[in-house]
Amino acid sequence: MMGYAYTDLESHKHNLVLLDQSDVHLDYSVAQNNHVMGLMMSRLDFDSKIIEVPPIPDSAVRDMLSFKIRSLYPGDPAKTQFDYKLFVAKKKRFAVVFIGKNPVIEEYKSIAGKKPLLLPFTLLKGQLNKCKEQDACFLFWHSDWVELFILQQGVLATTTAIKRAKHIKSDFRKISKILAKEQEGMSLINYCADDEQQLISEHLEIHLPQNPGQIRLFKEFFSHGIRKSEALFAPERKTKLPPIKQRLTIYAFALLFCFGLLYNKCAVNLMEYEKYLEQKRNESVRLYADISSMQNEISKLEEKLLGLRDKKPINVYHLFNDLSSVFTGQTELLTLILKNSSLQMEGRSINALNLEERLKKHTSFSQVSLPEFKPERNSYKERFRMQGVYNAQ
Repeated sequence: MMGYAYTDLESHKHNLVLLDQSDVHLDYSVAQNNHVMGLMMSRLDFDSKIIEVPPIPDSAVRDMLSFKIRSLYPGDPAKTQFDYKLFVAKKKRFAVVFIGKNPVIEEYKSIAGKKPLLLPFTLLKGQLNKCKEQDACFLFWHSDWVELFILQQGVLATTTAIKRAKHIKSDFRKISKILAKEQEGMSLINYCADDEQQLISEHLEIHLPQNPGQIRLFKEFFSHGIRKSEALFAPERKTKLPPIKQRLTIYAFALLFCFGLLYNKCAVNLMEYEKYLEQKRNESVRLYADISSMQNEISKLEEKLLGLRDKKPINVYHLFNDLSSVFTGQTELLTLILKNSSLQMEGRSINALNLEERLKKHTSFSQVSLPEFKPERNSYKERFRMQGVYNAQ
């Protein structure tokens, strides 16, 4: 098995070449046999974005990204396709999204056949995950372009692809400008083919002496195949259904199982409901007994209150105050007998009948009567005896 193959659809400079041996040209049909492990697509054919993924189920990530991408790239969604790979750092999830035109992606698929399609991130993802709490820049040197993966504190911040110039000096000038915008002094990890190792190493020392650099060869790190789940723009797998008889049997057992669960659930609920009703009935009995006891206690307290009211002494001050409002200055009170609320009086007044009427009109007196009154000898007053009931306020 030779390794990964690469083709450039835009320039059509060559049919198919090996990734780590750019001088080895192949026919397109070779991509569909065991000579290659996968087809590397041109990074210049795709736009890439890094989007933070909120805490949502994996099944909802694609729909979220589709909505986000359409807001970033207005236009006809039918003309483009996108795929993504998740990257976890600092307990957060990020989606590295790749967007390309439909004709380009379909042509790549036709060339690759059943072989997986990949981009540099597919091969470097494992290496990027190992870069924890570190500022670094991973550079993937292809013969036609260079892709930069810039990590800040172990989090993938940006990914950029630049088209290579005729001279490598121009490539390093572009890279220096990009790194100057990000952070000087970060580690540079370079991945390249054998024939460019020496040239890249020399120019690293010239153009980026402040950045510690490493050179890693394609054949050393990318000699193994990738999992099918890591491939890009792979067709969705269709699950084959079992035969109809087998499905009917499964459905029947599933239906019986569901009925059994439902019956068991209903039985359990019924038992729990019976316990609940019994508990409520006992609570009601206890509550009724408490209410009856409370009502008896209230009745006893009311009886005691009535007894206390009967024994309450009449305020004599209020009595004389009420009498003074009825009696005139020409009325003399000789005797006053008060028992409970019954009142008996004897006295002298100019007009006993008028005194009786005024006493009846007063709200504090009731059942007023004048059983006896007679004129006194050698006097203009009448002697009277009066009785009634005093309604203490």
